[in-house]
Amino acid sequence: MQTYVLSGLHNFTFLNWAFKNSTIVIEKEILKERRGVDLCGRYWLSERLEDLAKIYQADIKVDNIPELGSEIFPSQNVPSIFQEEEKNQLKLLKWGFPNPFRSGTIINARAETVAEKNMFKEPFVSKRCIIPANAFFEWKKTENGKIKYKISLKEQSLFSMAAIYERFNSKDGIAYEAMVIITRNAVSELTDIHNRMPVILSPRDENIWLDNNITSRQQLFDILENINNWNYEVEEANY
Repeated sequence: MQTYVLSGLHNFTFLNWAFKNSTIVIEKEILKERRGVDLCGRYWLSERLEDLAKIYQADIKVDNIPELGSEIFPSQNVPSIFQEEEKNQLKLLKWGFPNPFRSGTIINARAETVAEKNMFKEPFVSKRCIIPANAFFEWKKTENGKIKYKISLKEQSLFSMAAIYERFNSKDGIAYEAMVIITRNAVSELTDIHNRMPVILSPRDENIWLDNNITSRQQLFDILENINNWNYEVEEANY
């Protein structure tokens, strides 16, 4: 194995080159997640916070309950379920991690790499949450543009999307919590619309996902891979 000794200007030039190239690689990886504008970039939730708290047996940790429209957009503060001191809590988390390289937010994490990416791997083990939804939206690309579809479950009106959250500080130094929704390869019934979809948890997997005592990456990854054989209701959304 050859060893190279660099000094002075050569050393600075090499380190500058290495930093720029490593930054480019990292930014390309982040851009993969940021393309989530078409991967579960919106969803539908019409339930009241009080009803969600009853369904998930959670304490509401919200001082001022905002008015939320039924269609949920990135950057909104949205109802999220997480566990604290072995008790389910309902809190509003901002949808989207801040992008460290440019403006905008990262709204999705891929199930295949969430345990590996520096931005996601720690919250994947210790800061998992559930995002309640009645439906999610995907866009199908056609020769005449994109067609928006609303996708729900036939078995139940409300379901849980797997997510992770983290704490951040705004530019003004104000602390806040934000979440990203985890996506996976779409099931065969939906691939004609889009090749990705959010991870939808079964009731059994909900409890495992929220349990902070479970830190096995393989066990958590297995949950993300579960298809659960849902039956989907698909309709065009002309709004």
